[in-house]
Order: sequence, then C-alpha cells, then structure tokens
Amino acid sequence: MVETKKIKINLELEVDIPEDIVKDKSRYDNVKEGIVKSISKGLYEQGIGYRITNSRFEQ
Repeated sequence: MVETKKIKINLELEVDIPEDIVKDKSRYDNVKEGIVKSISKGLYEQGIGYRITNSRFEQ
C-alpha cells in the first residue's frame, strides 16, 4: 500500500461566463455543475484521490 498524506488547498478561481448564461438559471446551474465536475476529474485520472468539500459561486 502506498503511503499518502492529506493536504488542504484553499483555492479561489475566477471564471468568465457570458452574461446570457448567468441570467439563465438553468444554463448557469449546468455551468456551475460542469466546472465542479471538471475540476474533480482531472487529478483523479493521475491516481490522486481527493474530494471537493466546498464550492461557492458568487457574482
């Protein structure tokens, strides 16, 4: 078994989203979900296990 160490990363990410998407709740919710999913997927494919414990979207 591989030894691991948990680390905590505090991250602030700014994303440019077109206004028409932000004004359409359904599309905006889809974009927010897609952003979290794409961040979650990346390192997992490299063998790094992690989870997003909090996400908050502000305008």
